[in-house]
Amino acid sequence: MLHTLRKACDKLIVGVHSSKSLAELKGLNISDVQPYEERLNLVKFYATDTFKCETDPTGGIRAYYKKQQYPFSGNVYDVCFFRGNDKFPDFPGSDYIKEVMDIYFLPYHAGISSSKIRGSKKLMNYNHLLQTISSILEDNNISYYLDVGTLLGCIRDGVIMEKDTDVDISIHLSDWDNIKRIKWPKGWLCRVIERPNHLEGGRMLSFKIPNSKRGLDLLNDHYLDLYAMPAFPLLDETILFGKVYPIPVEPTLYIEQLYGKDWRIPSGYHADWKFHRSRGLVESDYSKHWDKNYEILYV
Repeated sequence: MLHTLRKACDKLIVGVHSSKSLAELKGLNISDVQPYEERLNLVKFYATDTFKCETDPTGGIRAYYKKQQYPFSGNVYDVCFFRGNDKFPDFPGSDYIKEVMDIYFLPYHAGISSSKIRGSKKLMNYNHLLQTISSILEDNNISYYLDVGTLLGCIRDGVIMEKDTDVDISIHLSDWDNIKRIKWPKGWLCRVIERPNHLEGGRMLSFKIPNSKRGLDLLNDHYLDLYAMPAFPLLDETILFGKVYPIPVEPTLYIEQLYGKDWRIPSGYHADWKFHRSRGLVESDYSKHWDKNYEILYV
């Protein structure tokens, strides 16, 4: 949502709730709220500027505009306020805001529902796994993309599929040695598969959120699998859990190679790993979309 709004305006100014305010609004314990500074840094990726607000954002908005000396009327600035329509038409601060600027309501979208994410330990684990590992890859300049079941869920359903037991991302095989040199967070890397060739399963790392008291949390089976692939696609992007992630260009064609022409119909079918990680996919109808900057490698 923020990514789309940023493209649609000259300046996107986002109010970020204090931890106390967020706990009150969502009915959470303050200990369950992600620290303000962490949330602020995530929002700064999309926003031109930010300000801190409480349950009623009136004070934060008033102070921000006074500090910036933005006029509320006239021809210099066109100012408007965006909010989700789940509390239409009244919400904290609405009386003040509608006096000084227009209000536009954005439609509710189940695919980015924070309530749904909070209500599912599995989705919270997937989100945490994906954000942590992908951020480390980005910090180490290693290109990756969402793959297999995770890609299927994003394109077909707009979310990760609840029935999945892992999150799937892929890198190019040429980055395998770079991957192994990374100092992963303690306890997260739980399995390394390094078979001699892709026909036997290839190379893969598995990650799991560690339990702070017992090491790896053996009470759940939520993993992130990172595959080293012989070819690398040209990339597009999608938004998942509020973050922009790379995906293969022409993702529907990519998915069709793995799951068949009926991939839009939910089923228990899994992509054949021999096809996914070897010549089957590389030499399929998707072949014209491989990034020529990456050599096609087989080990």
